[in-house]
Amino acid sequence: MKKIVRLFIFALLLSGCYQHIENVGAEKIYTIEDKIQIEIIKQEALDIIYPSNRNHVINQIQSHDEKIYIDLLLKLTNLSQEQYKLEDLFHGRYEIDKTSFDLHKVLETRDYTSLTTTDTIKSGEERYVHFYCEVPEDFQNQEITIYLTILGNHQYQYTFSLQEETQINHH
Repeated sequence: MKKIVRLFIFALLLSGCYQHIENVGAEKIYTIEDKIQIEIIKQEALDIIYPSNRNHVINQIQSHDEKIYIDLLLKLTNLSQEQYKLEDLFHGRYEIDKTSFDLHKVLETRDYTSLTTTDTIKSGEERYVHFYCEVPEDFQNQEITIYLTILGNHQYQYTFSLQEETQINHH
């Protein structure tokens, strides 16, 4: 009987240490703690990251010599009564061919003409967020995984290749 109790306690301890990482997919909306919703809009390799409204672009992000950006665009909706900064919501990294790359994040302004890291996402607001990393050009043909921690403790991963096309949803 003691062995069964010990095994049960050991199993409980192991399950408490295990962190579940949810695999996400395109074209599905995820709600986290009834505070935010995210939806993957598209992923692509770019020399320059532009905001969605290219008719009146105020700023963009330019890659360096012989490098490109891997950019994952999400639609973020704030369902809570709070306002959030990007650094309070998301942390993560990219992994390509067993190499880890820093995850950078930038928010599009409300009119989708500029990129910013200082805006907050207000209650009820819907905004686009770019998660990007700069990589050598030859990495764009590899399988890419982004690991995201959302709201401090919800872990997600999304694996994709740039040969898969996703279309942007227009507002």
